[in-house]
Amino acid sequence: MVNTFPKDIMDCMKGCILSIFGPKKDIVDFFQKSGCTQRELMPESEYRDLHRVEIIERVFSNLEKRNDLGIGQFRDMLKRLTEWDYFDPYYFKKINKLDEVEVKRNIMHLKQLQEIRDHKIKQERQRQEEMEKKRKNINMHKRIERYFSESI
Repeated sequence: MVNTFPKDIMDCMKGCILSIFGPKKDIVDFFQKSGCTQRELMPESEYRDLHRVEIIERVFSNLEKRNDLGIGQFRDMLKRLTEWDYFDPYYFKKINKLDEVEVKRNIMHLKQLQEIRDHKIKQERQRQEEMEKKRKNINMHKRIERYFSESI
């Protein structure tokens, strides 16, 4: 199956989600706000018995099964995660269940992966544009040669 994003970005997104959200309900809310529908999500009775990582894995898997491979939802999640700046004081400060330094490190890593991917995409587009220019030049030269050879 073709992934919407490279595996390293998908894995890093999963790590970010795990490090940002404590309660399972917050994870599901994040997915809903990213455009996931009831088809990709699951009833509360199902996710109540799953570990947080299993919820994330299942939703990602369900998104990849969509006809559009969940590209809109994954893009939204990527954008939201790279711009994340809210650290619930209850989980991060009061009970110390989550680590703000870890979240910031994970987000920075995700941003780096995104920059690398974007750079590769830009390079590939430039390469394709160059090839297209060369192809057009070759075709133009062939037409010119044909024109002059026919007119002689």
